Amino acid sequence: YLTHCDAQGFSRATRARRLSSIRQFSRFALEEGWRDDDPAIRIAGPGRAKRLPTTLDRAEIDAMLTAAPTLGRTEADKVRNRLMIELLYATGMRVSELVELPVAGCRGDPAVLLFDEPVNGLDPEGIRWFRGLLSQLAAEGRTVLVSSHLMHEIQTVADHVIVIGRGRLLADMSMAELAARYTGGIRVVASDTTPLTAALVSAGAEVRSADGALLVSGLEAAHVGEIALRCGIALRELTPQHTSLEEVFMELTAAATPHRSGSIPASERSQA
Repeated sequence: YLTHCDAQGFSRATRARRLSSIRQFSRFALEEGWRDDDPAIRIAGPGRAKRLPTTLDRAEIDAMLTAAPTLGRTEADKVRNRLMIELLYATGMRVSELVELPVAGCRGDPAVLLFDEPVNGLDPEGIRWFRGLLSQLAAEGRTVLVSSHLMHEIQTVADHVIVIGRGRLLADMSMAELAARYTGGIRVVASDTTPLTAALVSAGAEVRSADGALLVSGLEAAHVGEIALRCGIALRELTPQHTSLEEVFMELTAAATPHRSGSIPASERSQA
């Protein structure tokens, strides 16, 4: 029975629990006189799982990366070993995953590339290098798909954005279309806001006050400036407000997110 459990791929913990039940029943049968012996005591358990090795410190990692290019009987072996170690270190792959990686996944001239959270753990220099790599791949005519929750990084390199929430497609548009659709309006600081507000509203704009300035939507910045000039009103600031991709993402996924971030009530903080 235990051999069958092992063949079915049951974990060590599951097999150990089932053996424990067998041993208890076998001991009970001996104590009740149903048997003259306890055969279960002769059954070896699955044993404890091997523990993961301790985490390497920085010096050990440096030594590993330094030694990798020197190991191998040929230059090709040395290059392969260096690449394997760097790939393991950079991606967090297990050795078994690397060994099973198909050759087709490591060579060729793919037309489509998919990256999943590619900049996690990279330092600023690495992130900057990766941005350049994505731009270079796209310039070569390849389709580059990037899945990431780091909105700022996506905003700096993406040409097209797809937003998915709870399995539903919420947005599928170019970055230019997204910027135009979710613009933050224009921030205007003027010497006299009352007549300017009236003139802007008459021109079809939507105007609201915020922090001593006017936030104007529905008109281009140049048109706002022309209206102010015709009214003889001096402008101290005329700044288009660009909505970040993160703000757009939060707005699009508001109804598709079961839990939202925000302040935690004092009662809940005290319980925590």
